[in-house]
Amino acid sequence: MKSKLLATLLALTPCYLFASESAYKFYNDAQKAFTEGKFQQAKELLQQALAIEANDGVLSLPPKEPVYKYIERPRKPPKRVIDEDARESYSYQPNQLLKKVTYQIAQLDPLSPMARELFDAAPEALVKKTNSVAFIIGNASYESLPDIDFVKNDLDLVEHYAKRTLGFDKVVKELDVNSTGLNTLFGTEKGNFKGTIYDTVSALHQFNPDLEVLIYYTGHGAPSTDSENTGSYLVPVDLKDNQMSRINEFAYSMTDFYTSIERLDFANVTVILDTCFSGKTAGGEEWLLDTGIKATMIVEEDYSDLQSSIGATFITSSSAEQVSHKHKDSNSSLFTYYLLDGLKGGADQDGDNKVDLDELERYVGSKMAVYTSLNGLSKQTPDFNIKKNKTLAEIKL
Repeated sequence: MKSKLLATLLALTPCYLFASESAYKFYNDAQKAFTEGKFQQAKELLQQALAIEANDGVLSLPPKEPVYKYIERPRKPPKRVIDEDARESYSYQPNQLLKKVTYQIAQLDPLSPMARELFDAAPEALVKKTNSVAFIIGNASYESLPDIDFVKNDLDLVEHYAKRTLGFDKVVKELDVNSTGLNTLFGTEKGNFKGTIYDTVSALHQFNPDLEVLIYYTGHGAPSTDSENTGSYLVPVDLKDNQMSRINEFAYSMTDFYTSIERLDFANVTVILDTCFSGKTAGGEEWLLDTGIKATMIVEEDYSDLQSSIGATFITSSSAEQVSHKHKDSNSSLFTYYLLDGLKGGADQDGDNKVDLDELERYVGSKMAVYTSLNGLSKQTPDFNIKKNKTLAEIKL
């Protein structure tokens, strides 16, 4: 009797479960916590699951309901017993779920203390830009690509600086734009590359012939995967796995992007692109190659001549072959962090309460060079395509 009782207690005690059963239990509980919005609890449960079984896949476990089998007995009817060897397959994807959990946690507390300090220290503009507009656009959560956890932070920071420090009275913010959204914003060949950005700027131009326009974009960029068609692309959040090898058909062409900017030649336009077109993440992982695309398929293009032919000012976070890194202490992109730090007053080297493009180029470039060197990161060199030096911000320090 005692031996049967002990066996029963052992069977019911979680610490005696098989390792895979324990891992699945933690994973299953994490799924429930995630659906209930308990993201921190879900993260802790997933960490326990991953400590036991670190790889996503399928686990072979005892079935949830008993499975019976019959044992043949000499000169007696077969005996119905529980099949202790029965197994069922269960999906086990803790790494995928952890990615979603981490993203949700970042949204709940988007600004790190360092980024919050940068936010709060934004100086007030001395000159307000009336009937001028800033478009703050970012893609963070992708359907088939690695998410970028700091994009929402950067959008919030840039939106705040556009209003308070640069003095724009109108700001349009777009997060997680799909293929249709990019076509709508920037326009297509059918519409002569006049999208909602053009329509907005054109309407404001009637009230302010000298209006200023800021276009800031952050998110994944990608080089062409078609050896016969060079170029780079802005990647929409709804790009599918099976569309990677034909990215030139489904993403938004940078040639079209620059054509749409050229349509705004009646305004004072500054374009800031915090994206890289190397096919790598901020951590350096080659996501295009991870999808089976060979390096020989990737074709990059230099747009410096095209930029120079357009009246707008273009500022890009890196050259075509470089990776755009993350500033880990602030949970922002490296480029955007130092760009805003410069606008905060760090770039005002002559102390005239003005931050112009030349000053900003020197400040951001030097800060990024030091950071990448000290942190063992690959080189990232911002590019300021400046036709004529101009003041971006006049601030109260």
